[in-house]
Amino acid sequence: MNHKNDECYTRKCESDKLVKFLIRNKIIKRSQRIWLPFNDYGSNIHKSLKENGFSNLKITNDDFYAINDRDFDIILSNPPFSGRSKLFTRLMEIDKPFILLQPIMFFNNGTCIRILTKNGAKFGGICPKNRMTFERNMGFLFPKNSMGFIVNGVEKEKTTAFYSFWLCFKTKITGFTDLE
Repeated sequence: MNHKNDECYTRKCESDKLVKFLIRNKIIKRSQRIWLPFNDYGSNIHKSLKENGFSNLKITNDDFYAINDRDFDIILSNPPFSGRSKLFTRLMEIDKPFILLQPIMFFNNGTCIRILTKNGAKFGGICPKNRMTFERNMGFLFPKNSMGFIVNGVEKEKTTAFYSFWLCFKTKITGFTDLE
């Protein structure tokens, strides 16, 4: 379930920091097949990976909960923050490594806490030193020109900052570490 205010996108500077950290610490390899199930080709996470030499990136427009394809090595994404119980139940069914952005409110969800305590040794976290801000689509701008109305881009706004971290499952990250 996707709430209207739930679509907050990772900013480019945050995506760049994460990708550089993952490369520097040998968490992911450029040869790995990375699934970005909650991203599109214009997402900043996708752009950061491409700019850093990753080419085996899987973007799907299908329903994450209906896909049974396991032809990937790791999931990397910023999923909607609502529907967390359903998301993490599905991730445990898939049972593949992942790195997902999560708000600190993750720890207020009973399902997530039960999954975390049951599989504790398989989890870790990458913690930014500061709160992250996000981008949110504010709708399309339709400027008028001699040809009529055209889509010129998407207006963005910065959202209120709150603490978020990258939750890692079955990666080299054990425990919690700073994101420089």
